[in-house]
Amino acid sequence: MDDAGVDGILLNIRDVSDRLALEDQLRHQAFHDGLTGLANRTLFEDRLLHALQAARRRGDLLAVLFLDLDDFKTINDSLGHVTGDAVLREVAERVGRCLRAADTAARLGGDEFAVLLEHVGDEEEALMVAERLLQELHPPVLVDGRELSVAGSVGVAFGHEGATVDELLRNADAAMYAAKAKGKQTVEVFRDAMHRAALERLELTGELQHAIGDEQFELHFQPIVELQAGNIVGCEALVRWGHPRRGRLAPDEFIPVAEDTGLIVPLGAWILRTACMQMVRWQAAGIADDMRSMSVNVSTRQLRDPGFPAEVRSALAASGLDPACLTLEITESLLVDDRMLILQQLSQLKALGLRLAVDDFGTGYSVLSYLQQFPIDILKIDKSFVAGMEIAPDRAKLVRGIVELGESLNLQIVAEGIERAEQAAQLRAMRGPLGQGFLYSRPLEPDAMTALLRRGMPVSVAS
Repeated sequence: MDDAGVDGILLNIRDVSDRLALEDQLRHQAFHDGLTGLANRTLFEDRLLHALQAARRRGDLLAVLFLDLDDFKTINDSLGHVTGDAVLREVAERVGRCLRAADTAARLGGDEFAVLLEHVGDEEEALMVAERLLQELHPPVLVDGRELSVAGSVGVAFGHEGATVDELLRNADAAMYAAKAKGKQTVEVFRDAMHRAALERLELTGELQHAIGDEQFELHFQPIVELQAGNIVGCEALVRWGHPRRGRLAPDEFIPVAEDTGLIVPLGAWILRTACMQMVRWQAAGIADDMRSMSVNVSTRQLRDPGFPAEVRSALAASGLDPACLTLEITESLLVDDRMLILQQLSQLKALGLRLAVDDFGTGYSVLSYLQQFPIDILKIDKSFVAGMEIAPDRAKLVRGIVELGESLNLQIVAEGIERAEQAAQLRAMRGPLGQGFLYSRPLEPDAMTALLRRGMPVSVAS
């Protein structure tokens, strides 16, 4: 309205661009992972909800992929979170390279990533993306001049009529754990049985935590025999779980869960201490004069733990066992992954005066060129090569080659899994010095092993 008394207009202008930029930043932070820049769980679940609704209307197929890095905790524990974060950022970039513009990649937390694939033509298309994810992880990640091997396991779940966000995420997660149980670095598609397995795994994890505190575990001992004379010269400590409800469980029924959850570290410490004390008891009883060594398996997580050499030193001191009477067995693959860290750990362990063995030697890793770089004393020929060698000339030839390799490198050879007299005869002809297997004895409880040692005679063939 016109007003003759007003001869001007006052405008109050305020620059709100900084505030808008801050609001955009806060909005982005609320829905994205701060470390990798990928979507976070909140945004991923929202997009999955809308994708499910759209898929029902159009009759489309969608898929959720869960990627979990294998043994990532060992990188954090041994090299620190700064290195671990650098690895996660690189993995996020590699995941992004596998996807279309319409797909959504998220970091759900820790080392777990998820991918939403919309408008999938068929199940095979989703599986191809899953395989591509694993392939992208193969090249080592370079962090501060150090090459780190990274691998993962992928679970796949497909949307179906009536599927909910929670159900689809749970199914993909269950499939991922099935992939890990199958041997890692694999892809698994959800099946109904996996849900039951996931619940059992969750239950087993809780029971495993209580079992360690309650000392429900026991060690059995399998003799290591001098093949020519048949006398016992050592033994391998093998853990069993005396479950109060399920009965006695073999290692393959709980060790994978212990590895994945990190419970292998306290369990491994108990195994080491108990094995050392048992060896001292046999020595004190005067029945272990010929038994030169107690062998204990070491997990990946244990060996990568910077405090592990000190833990071994403590176990030796507490038991009073001569370090020369202890052999630590490591898997062959550890000699390939992050060689500098493993070399440092093995050198510290070797400095204690104990012996180091490579377990399951020959199972597919190209480490021949590395053997002389590590302070290794013993090679244990994997039982898969010993099995059937009496009727398979190629296997016998391979075993002979490993025995000769040991001689040339001044390494002791132990053949695992000897079950037939013909296999033992061949190994003796090859001048294979030591062996173990059911032909000689199954793993024995402490009292049975004590009785065997007291007999003071060569081990008889197991019935």
